[in-house]
Amino acid sequence: MHPRDASPTPLPAAAPQSVPLGRAHRAGHVVLCLFAEVALATPLAVLAAEFPATAAALASPERLPVPAWLALACLGIAAVGLVTVAVGLLPAALARCSVTVGGTALEVTEHPSLWRSGRTTRVPWEAVRLAVFRTAEFRRKKAAVSRPVLDLFTDRPFTALPAFATSRPTGPDGAHDAHGRPVGSHLLRIGASSASLEDAVRQVAGLAGAHRPDLFHPAPGTVIGPSAPWATRIAAPASLCYLGASFIGLAAAAVVQFSVQ
Repeated sequence: MHPRDASPTPLPAAAPQSVPLGRAHRAGHVVLCLFAEVALATPLAVLAAEFPATAAALASPERLPVPAWLALACLGIAAVGLVTVAVGLLPAALARCSVTVGGTALEVTEHPSLWRSGRTTRVPWEAVRLAVFRTAEFRRKKAAVSRPVLDLFTDRPFTALPAFATSRPTGPDGAHDAHGRPVGSHLLRIGASSASLEDAVRQVAGLAGAHRPDLFHPAPGTVIGPSAPWATRIAAPASLCYLGASFIGLAAAAVVQFSVQ
């Protein structure tokens, strides 16, 4: 979809209107912590089931040698750490979010959830240099799909954003005016990270176009770069957490088995 052909459908520009946009963060990390707990305990449980001597030793912990005690202590510390991380991530996984569009600003709000207080990132229209409604590529596993996004070229970065929004420097794929100067130093993208959010993103873009239609019409000679793929959040820390739990579980089980033989 060419940027100039992707004008959002205008909506009535009256009072500020709020559009629900899913949850603050995906629940995948919470689920991953639970799987890591299973990976942590499985090796020791398998040993206890396969070797009666190991099961008898674990049933009488006061007789365990020091190396086995240390291994079990490491297991306990890792298990408590995983539970702490899961509990800490739970409010963000349950928090509802919305985008409010008004005549002076666009606000991305994460509503309170459990013990987590809400927060709002306010994007004043004065900070937006250009708005583009188009599609972007979202990668899911090995597949790629195109979904609608609202790209706001801004003069500053914005932080504390939920999973459906991201802010990054524009780079070479940004927008430039007729003299080659960047139009905004950062790109704030509000995107349909899942199919269920597509209509909500279209509604946000329509409200933005109703309140500030001028932002969707670049000056003559402006060159808008191609729509970059969705900048996915890095999943490496979560994967390393799972691999680390698996390693600790295997190492602890090996130390216990070696100690009680």
